[in-house]
Amino acid sequence: MRTRTPAVVLSAFAVWALLVCPLLGRIARAQTGNAEIDRGIGLYNDLEYEKAAEALANALAGSAALTKQEATEGYKVLGLSYVALGREEQAKQAFKKLLAANPAYELPSTESPKALDLFEQVRATLPKTGAGAVQLTQAASPVRPGKGSPITVSIALVDDGLKTKGVVVYHRVRGQKGYSSVTAAPGPGSGRFNAIISGTFVNPPAIEYYVIATDAGGQALDAEGSAEEPMVLGVDQEAGAATPIYGKWWFWTAVGGVLVAGAITAIALSGDDGGGGDATVNITVTYPTP
Repeated sequence: MRTRTPAVVLSAFAVWALLVCPLLGRIARAQTGNAEIDRGIGLYNDLEYEKAAEALANALAGSAALTKQEATEGYKVLGLSYVALGREEQAKQAFKKLLAANPAYELPSTESPKALDLFEQVRATLPKTGAGAVQLTQAASPVRPGKGSPITVSIALVDDGLKTKGVVVYHRVRGQKGYSSVTAAPGPGSGRFNAIISGTFVNPPAIEYYVIATDAGGQALDAEGSAEEPMVLGVDQEAGAATPIYGKWWFWTAVGGVLVAGAITAIALSGDDGGGGDATVNITVTYPTP
C-alpha cells in the first residue's frame, strides 16, 4: 500500500531547503580560542556586519602573533563582513591576509557568489610562492578615527630576497585629487614597519590610503590597495580628544545642585535671631572621575 506524504510536510521541507540551507554555509565557526576574534564571529552570525568588521579588524590588528586558525577564521569572516557591507576593496585585503596565513585555503562553495568571486580575484593576483617572493600585509588603527586623530598603519613584510628598499603609505581625504605620502619606519621585529598618518590630514568623511613596498629603483614589489581602489577608513566628525571636565554634562549638574543647596543654607543662616552678623558658608564640589 502506497503512502502519501502530507502536503504540509512537503511545504515545510521546501521552505527549509529554500531559506535555511543557503544560510548554513554562511554561519561561521566561533571556536578559535581567541575571545575577541570569536566575539567578532558571533556578531557576524547575528548579522551585525558593521560591528563584526570593527571588532575583527581591531582584534586582528591588536594580536602580535596569530595562530593559523585565528588568522584563517578571523580574516575569512572579516572579508565576508566587508562583502556583506559592499566594501569590496577591504574584503579583498582581508582575503589576501587570509591566504598569506593559509595559502592552501579554499573558501567554502556555500558562500555568496560575490564572496567567492572576490576571493578568487585575490588568489589570482598573489605572487607565486618561493624564494624571492615579496608579500605585504597591513592594518590601520583605529579603524574608525575621529577628526584630527592620527592613524597608525602597521605593516608586515615577507621578503626572503631582501629586495624591498622602502615602504610608503599614500593617503588623502576622500574627495581630494592627489595623495600625500609618509615613509614607514622599521618597527620592532623582522619585517615590521609602522607609518603614522598625522591627525592634520584626518578629516571627514573618510581617509583613503594604500601601501606599497618598492625596490631600489622605485618599482612596486607588492601593494595593498591602489590609487584607483584605495582602502577606506570612515572618519567621525567629532575629534578624538577627550572632552574637558567643564564640558561634561554632569559637571554643571553637580555645580548647579551645590549652588542651590548653598543658597538655601545662606537664606537659613540669614534668618538667625541671635547675631545679625555676617555668616560664612563653605561649599565643596565633588564630581565623579571622568
